[in-house]
Amino acid sequence: MDKDKLDIKMITKSNDSRQSTTQTNCFKIWGLRITLIVLLLGSLGACQPDETNAIRIVASLPLSPDKSGLGWDTAQGMLLAIEEANYQAGDFIVEFELLDASGPDDDILVPEREEANAKKAAADAEVLIYLGNSYSSGCKVGIPILNQAGLAQISPGATYPGLTKQGFAAGEPAIYYPSGERTFFRVVTTDDMQGPAGAFWAQDQGMERVYIVEQEDIYGQGLSRAFNQIAQIIDLNVVGTSTVAEGQNTGLETLVADIAAQQPDLIYYTGFRSGAVPLIQALKQGDVTTSFMGGDGIFTPALIEELGPDAEGIMATFTGLSVDQLDDSEGFTQRYEDRFGTQPGGWSIPGYDAMNIALAAIAQAGQAERATVLNSLRYINHDGLAGHYSFDQNGDTRLLLISGMYVQDGQWHSEGLLRVQ
Repeated sequence: MDKDKLDIKMITKSNDSRQSTTQTNCFKIWGLRITLIVLLLGSLGACQPDETNAIRIVASLPLSPDKSGLGWDTAQGMLLAIEEANYQAGDFIVEFELLDASGPDDDILVPEREEANAKKAAADAEVLIYLGNSYSSGCKVGIPILNQAGLAQISPGATYPGLTKQGFAAGEPAIYYPSGERTFFRVVTTDDMQGPAGAFWAQDQGMERVYIVEQEDIYGQGLSRAFNQIAQIIDLNVVGTSTVAEGQNTGLETLVADIAAQQPDLIYYTGFRSGAVPLIQALKQGDVTTSFMGGDGIFTPALIEELGPDAEGIMATFTGLSVDQLDDSEGFTQRYEDRFGTQPGGWSIPGYDAMNIALAAIAQAGQAERATVLNSLRYINHDGLAGHYSFDQNGDTRLLLISGMYVQDGQWHSEGLLRVQ
């Protein structure tokens, strides 16, 4: 399906039109990619506010053409948040533009798209905050570009530790910050906690032999490394490790045969839904019924929709809270369902919280200047859906949460918070 022809169920305009309307929400779709713009045009019956107070927030996410998966879960959380804020941040009118960073037929990241999105945002002086990417490999591309422009960036999903911490790859994290100043923040816990949480959870379930299938990028290999390090300490035997490309759906027969030969108790997968679905299907076809656990990259309702009954029993670690763990679970779910006609995914929560943090930072800054907004974000204290957010000197959230999730009766359920030591 062509993403440019998606039914967004909103008003669309031509490429060069930037006229105002009396609608609260206005989306614009143009070019060869999806672009989503939400404009505040004032409350019902009011005059249009002074456009000199208009500022912009840009998000870049991997978006599937069928509007499923963690990218859309995240995007819709962002959209709900800005609508509930009436498209305002303090005295500022907010325009929200959502850019797609994936290919035309799926939600697999295209680094060149993320690069183009980051450059576009960096060049627009009205953009004060960049939300994204959800993928660590996308942030690896975008952070240096945005950093040179002094543009604050909040990721709702990137968990690779080396983006902010030393000790993971040569030159990290300094190579991502050419200005020497930190401009990147994230609202999710990093993989140096997620990996251990998965290993301890496996141990707590009596698992002894694990086969790791890692995605070939900084997220997949970083999470695999973090899991493996703890596995060695707690005598969890890693009987094999194989690497696959993001979204790989061919040539899996050899991998399945190797997994079967090693007879593991658990397959630990460190990639995204796009690769998990064909792998699980290949395992089923090969009569491999071993338990399956993934990282947060597979935690989306879309995984269950694609796999059907084959999703039963799948486990995932998640670097936040699931919807049913929220204090306001029923209220948030109802508002989300009323707006989008579907239940929120787990990634809707960091999307929602990231947007509200961005709005709060802009309001607190009180000035439409990148440097002022960046400084405001450094010292932000915000009560979100998942809890109280603030950031350390690296830009990492101090709200450290790892949840265990599992599929039962066609739904994700929470095991609760997992131990990391």
